Amino acid sequence: MVNINEAKQEFVNTLVYARVYVQENLDKLRSQYGERYLAIAKVDGVVDSDEDKSSLIQRLQASNDQRGIVIDTISNLIKPNLSNN
Repeated sequence: MVNINEAKQEFVNTLVYARVYVQENLDKLRSQYGERYLAIAKVDGVVDSDEDKSSLIQRLQASNDQRGIVIDTISNLIKPNLSNN
């Protein structure tokens, strides 16, 4: 059974990792991915990307990847738009 509090904490940890990772690699990521949606996993960094968020989500679901992954654009990760999440 999934512990909701542990799942929430893992998501927060992954989100914090993703934001720090993007900040530390901003120039490289911007030149490589532009404003594509990035799938970022804790420790692994960018594991996939796509211009279409739905396509990216479908690919990740099809891969049955069990890692915690944050999906967003670089701009939203460095300056979150809370009304858009």
